Amino acid sequence: NIALAAKLVDGTIVEPGEVFSLNETMGPRSVNRGFDFAPVIAGDGVLRQGVGGGICQYATTLFNAVFFAGLPVVERHPHGLLIAHYPVGRDATVSWGGPDFKFRNDAGKAVMIRSWVEGGALTVAIVGKTGRKVAYTTSHYYDIRKPSSTRADPRIVHDDDVPAGVVRWEAGAKGKSVRVVRTVRDASGAVLFRETYVSVYAPRDWIKRVGTGG
Repeated sequence: NIALAAKLVDGTIVEPGEVFSLNETMGPRSVNRGFDFAPVIAGDGVLRQGVGGGICQYATTLFNAVFFAGLPVVERHPHGLLIAHYPVGRDATVSWGGPDFKFRNDAGKAVMIRSWVEGGALTVAIVGKTGRKVAYTTSHYYDIRKPSSTRADPRIVHDDDVPAGVVRWEAGAKGKSVRVVRTVRDASGAVLFRETYVSVYAPRDWIKRVGTGG
């Protein structure tokens, strides 16, 4: 899925003043377009199999490329749950018909998005000098919240994608919030704009996943 996303977006040119939409550029995530099943965060806060799972890794990598290129972000949504291997407070989630990632090219000249997967690693780059300098601060985690379940009293999830008789445990985690403030300056050091990204992550329940599949 990540490689397909990279292929679909690679080479996209964003003209001056244009707003780029990842959902519009990538299009629907469906099996007949080559997307596969992979884990996604469902509405109930549980990881389940869904078509197009993994696309958020592409969205997160693109967001960070835009972040450091100094281009203004129009729309960005954090994940519902904290994903530890993403940069703190700098993740982005998307879904077809739902949350999108958008940015505006206000640099005065066209830029191109290049993206590819090689050796299991995803690379996303904004091609075209913006002449901007980026600085940012990341707050400590705050608004810490405990999960509603514990290891001794876990949330039971029956899962058709897990073979019958198989039980898998998933550790819970506290919910938390974090704030990232980005300051973008021009080549002379003058401040062009500041943006604040607030990410609120829900607690992750302790889960006992019980297989019911064939």
